[in-house]
Formats: sequence, structure tokens, C-alpha cells
Amino acid sequence: MEIAQKLAVSDPNNAAAQADLATDYVKLGDVLLESEQVTEALGHYERALEIDQKLADIDPSNTVAQRSLSTAIERVAIAFEKSGKLTEAYEQYNRMLSIKNRLAEQDPKDSLAQLELSITYSHLGDVQRKSDRLNEAMRSYERALEIAQKLAAADPSDARAQRNLSSTLSKLGALSLQRGNLEEARGFFERTRQIRIAVASLDPGNVEDQRDLSNTYEKLGDAQLQSGQVTEALGSYQKRLEIRQTLAAADPSDAQAQFGLYSSHHRIANVQQNQKQYEQAIESYGRGLAVLQSLKEQKRLATANEKWIEVVERSIQQCKHAPTALGDWKTLLEQPAELLPVLLDLRGQEVVHENRFSDAIQAVAKLRELGTATSGQLYNAACVYCLCATGIKAEKDELTAEQSAARQKHIADALATLREAIRAGYKDFAHMQKDPDLTPLRDLPEFQKLIKPQEK
Repeated sequence: MEIAQKLAVSDPNNAAAQADLATDYVKLGDVLLESEQVTEALGHYERALEIDQKLADIDPSNTVAQRSLSTAIERVAIAFEKSGKLTEAYEQYNRMLSIKNRLAEQDPKDSLAQLELSITYSHLGDVQRKSDRLNEAMRSYERALEIAQKLAAADPSDARAQRNLSSTLSKLGALSLQRGNLEEARGFFERTRQIRIAVASLDPGNVEDQRDLSNTYEKLGDAQLQSGQVTEALGSYQKRLEIRQTLAAADPSDAQAQFGLYSSHHRIANVQQNQKQYEQAIESYGRGLAVLQSLKEQKRLATANEKWIEVVERSIQQCKHAPTALGDWKTLLEQPAELLPVLLDLRGQEVVHENRFSDAIQAVAKLRELGTATSGQLYNAACVYCLCATGIKAEKDELTAEQSAARQKHIADALATLREAIRAGYKDFAHMQKDPDLTPLRDLPEFQKLIKPQEK
């Protein structure tokens, strides 16, 4: 880097030296971005962009200079996107799209130019999707797909073109899922799966291809699960697990592969728990927990991921207590006092999702009455009250007076319980702001008063 700087400074008219310096800025930016130093990375990318822009302006017909410029713009856009500055990222991707379009138009037979154009449309769609501009995102992805399909059809043996096609289809699947088009989402993910199986078979040792395939099974499973196809979803999650087991066994030192293995066990366990297959869920959670504990013992579990040990242990306890918590009310109340908060918390959370609102209210009201609930259990109780409020639906155009009164009582109880949770030590106000369970409270002045003092 230092040598490149000296050469560029000593001869500002030396285009090759300037280009080398820009390349070094990009490489250094990549290293910083990889280590999550986004602001610092952006600074280096912007230096590269300044140089590349000057070089491209000297000779707009120079394809190499234009490609270098588009690379610098792309890196700036990625840094903006990572830092949440979506408007700035969108502007940069549009600049990049303009260049890629020109390069593709200059030589329609240039497969690389066409591939890069497809990828750029896909990037643009990503930002539009994150900005909730879903219709625009769909159009960008469809344009990317149109190009990707032509490239993949032109040379079925081109793994790069096949990967790009599968990536575009996967993004269309995710967008369809976000829009609630479940059948369409499953179709896109199924097409993605078929392509990625073929690509992975070309080089079974390619770890990235195997990871992509496992991720596809996960997304397909999610779409199937949301469609009510539980058996099919578990089958997809099992396929994902098998790949993750192979990857983890191939390199026990790869912490990412090991965490991916844990994640696969956890996903299956979560579905089993929701299906009340508690024994199977305990077994799956246990396998995942063993992976996490092994990583922690080896000091290879990221600090941010240590929380999952507690989450899994709590889930195992929930599965063990679920038959009692969801069974006879009188039998539940006869359980040891120290166990009651756990049982009542679990009962409230479970039965409210079965639309058993009176049973849910009964459980959380008793939980509050005990006076021994934790801050987390009280927070969950507030969520239960809100879900009960949301569950009151108008039979015709509007709620009856009785329904309206019941809804207002649930909301008042939710606010009161949130205050109790905060007094007991609940501190995750960022989650409270975005938790969909608390939607009935979101715009209330009382709720904002609970939040705002904590934001200062």
C-alpha cells in the first residue's frame, strides 16, 4: 500500500500506478469490512472510487477502467447497505447499473458483462426489498432472472452462471414469502434446490456449494411450514441437517460449520416442540446444546452466540414441563411453588396461540398474582394480553361495546404488566419497540412514555 501511494504521488499522470493504488484501497477496505469495521472500510472504498472515477473520465471507452469504477461503486454501496444507509446504497447501485448496462450493450455476447448486469439488478432488488419497496424489488429480481436464465441456458456447464441463477431464484422466493405468496415461494425455492443439487454434484468438496444447498433446504422448509406442510418442512430441515453434519465432520475446527450444525438441530427441535412432540424436541435440542457446549469449552463460541446456550436449556425445560403446564388447571396449581411461574408462563404463551384466550388470561393473571415472576416472564405475560386484544375480531363492521371494553382491558393489563416487567429488571427496550406481539400498544402515549426515558 505504501509503495503504491508513493508511486501514485510521484507521477499523478501514471494511470497504471493510480489504478494499482485504487485496487489496494479496495483490498484494504475488504479486510476492514470483513472485520465489521464498516466506517473505516467505506473511507478506503471512497478513496478508490475517487481515483477510479478520474481514470474512467479520461477514457470513457476504456472497458477495464469502467469495470474498475463499477467495482469501487459496488463496494461503496455494500458498505452503505451494511451500515443501514439504504438510500445512499440505492443511489450507488443505480450508478453501478448504468455502467453495467453500457458494458453489456457494447457487446451482448460478452457473458461476463451480462452476468455482472444480472448481479447488479439483484443487488438493487436487495436494497429495494430492505426499504419495503417490494414491487420495485420484484421488478429488479425479475430483470436479473431474465438475464440469468439466458446465461444458464446458453452453457449448462457454467457453474458460475448456474450459481447466479439459483441465487436470483432464491431471492425471488424470499420476496414471495415476505409478500405472503406461499405457493410462489415454494416454487422458486424448489427450482433453486434442483439447480443447487446439480451444481453441488459437480464438486462435492466445494464447501460453499454445500452451504448454499443446505440454506436452500432451510428456506424451502420455512415456506412449507408456513403453508401448513409440517411433514414436508421437517423433511427439508432434515436434509439441511444431513449436509451440516457432513460439513461439521469434515472440519471439526470450523466454528461456522459447527454453529450451522447446532442451528439445524435447533430448527428441527423448534418445529417438534410446536407440534407437541416433546420427547423428540428434547432430543433434538440436546444434540444442538452439545454442539454449543463443545464450542464454548474450546473457546470457539462467539460471545454473541453464548446466549443460545441459555435459550436451548430453557426450551428443554419448557418441553419437560409442557404436559403439566398444558394439562389440567387444578393439577398445575398443585405443583411446587418454585415451579409455578415457569408452568404458568409456558401455559399462557402456548394456549394464546391456540386462540384459547380465556385460558391464557387465567394463566398470566395467576402468574402476576404470585409475585415471584421474573422480568422475562412478566414481559411474556404482557405479550399474551396484547395477543388476546388482537384476537378480538369484529363480527361485522366494528367491535361491539362489550368487545371494545374487553379489548381495552387487555391493553390496560398489558401496559400494567410491562411496567411490572421493567421494575423487575426488563431492559431490552429495542426489542420492545419492534416486537409484533405488542402492536396494539405501539402508538399509545403510555407505551411511548415507557420507552422514551430508557432511550436517553
